Order: sequence, then C-alpha cells, then structure tokens
Amino acid sequence: TARDEPDRPRRLARAQHREHVRQRERRQLARDEQARLVVGADGVHSAVVRSLGLAAPLRWPQNLGLVAHYRGYRGLHDWGEMHVSRHGYVGLAPLSGGLLNVGAVLPLTRAKDGDARSSGARLHEIAMRFPGVAAALEGAERVSKVRGVGPIGARVRRASGAGYLLVGDVAGFFDPFTGEGVYKALRGAELAAGVAIPALQRGDVSAKTLSEYGRLRRREFLAKDAVCRLVQAFVGLPPAMNYVVTRLARREGPRVTLTGVLGDYADPRSALSPLYLWQLLRP
Repeated sequence: TARDEPDRPRRLARAQHREHVRQRERRQLARDEQARLVVGADGVHSAVVRSLGLAAPLRWPQNLGLVAHYRGYRGLHDWGEMHVSRHGYVGLAPLSGGLLNVGAVLPLTRAKDGDARSSGARLHEIAMRFPGVAAALEGAERVSKVRGVGPIGARVRRASGAGYLLVGDVAGFFDPFTGEGVYKALRGAELAAGVAIPALQRGDVSAKTLSEYGRLRRREFLAKDAVCRLVQAFVGLPPAMNYVVTRLARREGPRVTLTGVLGDYADPRSALSPLYLWQLLRP
C-alpha cells in the first residue's frame, strides 16, 4: 500500500509506472520498490493519482474543510449535530476522552484569497456564525491544530488499471456531510481484496483483470452516491433544506429510511424511489 498523509512523514514521492514506486522518508535518500500491484490509499490529494495522471475535474461542490478538537464543550452527550446555513455547515461529533470534533465546510468562494487570519481564527469565526455551535463551544478550548483541505472532494478517471487499485477517498470523494467516507473505504478495501488476491495468485494484474474492481464499486456505491448528491443539493439551498428537515421531523417513515441509508445499513435505492420522494416532499 502506498500512503501519503499530511500528518505523517511523506512516504510516497512518485510512482513512476505501474510496478515501480519511489519511496522517501523525510530527509532520507529515495528508495525504489518493485511491486506487482500498488494499492493507492493515500487520501483525497493522492500522490498515486497525481503520478498516474488519473485526476478528473471536480466542478461541484467546491468546498473548503477545516477540522479541530475542542475540550470543555456543552451538551451533545450521545449524539452529533449538523448545523447548516447559507454560509456552509458545521458538524459536531463527541469523541472519547471528553473531546469534541468540530468540522466546518464552506464554499471555496467564501475563503478569500490572501486572508491573513490563522486557520484557528478562521474556524472559530465560521463556527460562531451558527448559534447552536456557539452555545456548544462557549468556554471550550481548542486542543489540537486546525487541519484543512480544499477542495474537499476529488474525482478520478478510473479506480483501477494495469498494476494498481485505488481504495478509499483516493478513488473519489464527494462531500463529508453524509459521512460516507469510512464505510466506503472499508467496503472498498473488501472489494479490492476480493479482486487483488486472485489476480496476484494467477500472476495477472492486467487492466482487464483488475477492471472487475471498478464494476463492483459501481454496483456497490452508485445508488448511495446519488443519494449523497441529492442531499448536497438541498444543503446548498437553505430554503429547500428547511423544507425537507421540517418534513423529516414530522414524518417518521421517511426519516427512518433516510437514517438507514445514510448510516449504510439500508438499501440506498429505497431513498431514490418515486414513492419515497413523494412521501418526503409532499406538502
């Protein structure tokens, strides 16, 4: 597995071709590694994707994400919250050890070029725009660095090819509002293993053989991706979001269905049926 994460030593400098990886540990000399199969799992801004020229244009949504941990917050004992406005959205998620994960997402167009504020000041300013977030963070202390990424999303031309597979966010990531990242990474890894192991055993890691992975990904994730895009469309239109949230609060059936779909324990196709959409959106 080739990894290149911003909070760890940079490990993958360049994948020169499908079976040749150049590895570098901080200031150490580069070391070449030979592998029959490279599995790229190095995140949204992947060195593997860059080296193979697989990045595809991301037209929507163009968002900036900031995240940090706080201690001394109020409320939110056993649940998380999402706060949405025309400015973007903020997610609050309690962690172990009395920590609160605070993640803010806003359009890149609102993140002005040349803004001299620190990332901590920017995150605080965004969070305080939301009354519910401000109440939760009153008196709280930020106890971690602020980490950011922009744009959050990423697209790739294909998730497999001769000598490589892409797993997790590196294979494409839409937006964190619906929280699909962890499940998609774990399930994608299972699919990749199911293709990679027999391919290695046969000694055939050709593009044709590994293309089965892409087919399995489409079958597994296509409907959920459509739901995520539909949700993101409502998130970007506050009046529409208010309309949907009001009806979800009043209608248990649609609410339970959507919860199951977004939690990855219900068939996502159930949230795309005309009957479900009518039950949810009718006046």
